[in-house]
Amino acid sequence: MLGLIDGPLPGMADWLNADALAWWRRYHARPQLRLWMIVLMIPVASVVLVVLLADAGWPDWAQAGFGLLAWAAPAAMLWLLRRRLAWQADWNRPEWHYAAWPFAVLALPLLAALWPPLPPLLPLFLVPFLVAVGWTILANDALQPAGWGDLGPGLIRSLPAWLALILLVGAAPASDGLGSVRALALLGCTIGWWQAGDQISWAARRLLSRLGGRHAERAGGAWAPWLVLAAGGAVALLAAALAAADAGLAGRAAGLLGLPLLAALIALRMTGGWQQIGPLAVLAAVLLLCAQLVGGVGPGLPASAGPGGGGWLIDGRTGQPRAGLVFMAVIGIITAWRAWRPGGGVGPGRRGGWLPWFLLLVVALGGISSLVQDRR
Repeated sequence: MLGLIDGPLPGMADWLNADALAWWRRYHARPQLRLWMIVLMIPVASVVLVVLLADAGWPDWAQAGFGLLAWAAPAAMLWLLRRRLAWQADWNRPEWHYAAWPFAVLALPLLAALWPPLPPLLPLFLVPFLVAVGWTILANDALQPAGWGDLGPGLIRSLPAWLALILLVGAAPASDGLGSVRALALLGCTIGWWQAGDQISWAARRLLSRLGGRHAERAGGAWAPWLVLAAGGAVALLAAALAAADAGLAGRAAGLLGLPLLAALIALRMTGGWQQIGPLAVLAAVLLLCAQLVGGVGPGLPASAGPGGGGWLIDGRTGQPRAGLVFMAVIGIITAWRAWRPGGGVGPGRRGGWLPWFLLLVVALGGISSLVQDRR
């Protein structure tokens, strides 16, 4: 009714109670709790808390009290959304309050790699996680999804790569007990990219332009995706070097791969056409490198399961395919069916968008990696 009053039928307001109309305007001016918040946030928060508390060794009463936070997740989201109105209306805040939140998201994998392997401290990683996610929501206007109809399209664009990485890292038998912390850090990056991927890409261009000096225009323009890919590649090489130097660091190295994955997604969003081949190849290589690294995380695995071995596809504990790769296979089948069916397509510009080609690159690079290992 308010839409009709503000649009084609303004005269309807003359027939309605002015006080009631003003009350409904105030009601709709404030963010309200949505159904998807309750249906999605409570189960997700429950799973996160159960995983973090499983190996923490806290007393039962402390675990029960901490576990009640899952039921408060929708209320906390509603408080954040209403607090955002006052946050964004305050023009006297320093610029970094609105511009520095991507660094909090980037810091999560680094912090997880440095987190002390003490079981009682595992649940405390929720503090930096909530700071990064909350800051992201406060500093950005939109909240995804806008409704149930937007949940599927939003999830199929780039989140399969994030979720596959979370499953690979979180399901690995972490000898240091920090698998849940690394998975939570990757979940924070996933939420940051889902909610504000465009803003993160724009912030990367802005930062490169500031650091570019006399080449600022090129650094923030044509060179930007390749500079971002180079930074992500450097982190991936560092992760591989750490795992090769000490097998005990393979888990921490796998957790760092969230940064090159984020770099590849930023570069993918900055490029178009044939130039997207580079970011797609990096995305595929990051997931395959993660599959290689997690094979050497747990103690007591055969030597062939370590980095450079043949255990990147099969979990050495169960003898079954790794969860992340199974997930990618399911998403690949669904995406290929959606992309190449009559009248289908999941991306702009060409049939299927970038995701089917990314999956084909994963298969191709995986086959090449297997051939190289067999020859060794």
